[in-house]
Amino acid sequence: MKIYLTGFGKFNGVEDNPSTHIINNIKEYIKDKTVKFDLQNVKVLEVSAEATKQFIQSIDEEIDPNEKILFLHLGVNSTSNTFALEKCGWNEATFRCPDECGWKPEKELIVNDSTLLKNETNLPLESISQSMVSLNHSVCISNDPGRFICNYLYFYSLECLKNRKNSKSLFVHIPPFSSIPMNKQLSFLYDLMNEICTSAE
Repeated sequence: MKIYLTGFGKFNGVEDNPSTHIINNIKEYIKDKTVKFDLQNVKVLEVSAEATKQFIQSIDEEIDPNEKILFLHLGVNSTSNTFALEKCGWNEATFRCPDECGWKPEKELIVNDSTLLKNETNLPLESISQSMVSLNHSVCISNDPGRFICNYLYFYSLECLKNRKNSKSLFVHIPPFSSIPMNKQLSFLYDLMNEICTSAE
């Protein structure tokens, strides 16, 4: 499975985003480890709707429709002390503060279809979560990724993969390093990527 891994840069109230550090260090962390995946692309995204949409569209255009791929997105929840596997993205953009391009929508549709409320991941989150807990990671499943850029990216990612039967997407909210140190978070990400690949076999 080819994995396209993203994190986010700074945004309002978070000048040093932990997902940036995870993204910048994961290749070094896994280089001598056994992996079941091909870490194809690793990127820190600007916290803006435009940047997230452009990234997804560029990958969508370059990959073979029959390839087995995973979009794995990381974002920070500064008040959390656990990893949250997000079950769905919602077709709504309501930003509590402007994104890095200055856009601050209020209850705007991400895809212009008022009958489409949300997109759900097709990954077996219950079994993945249980496996991660058995590896001593603090994990929960969430139905609410907010309505800011994390949700925008996740909904759009799931939308673009709808017609790709071998493709999957997952958004994970990570806690700050004050709650779970970086090395433990790198361990979590490594275990998660292997577990997702196992579940997709």
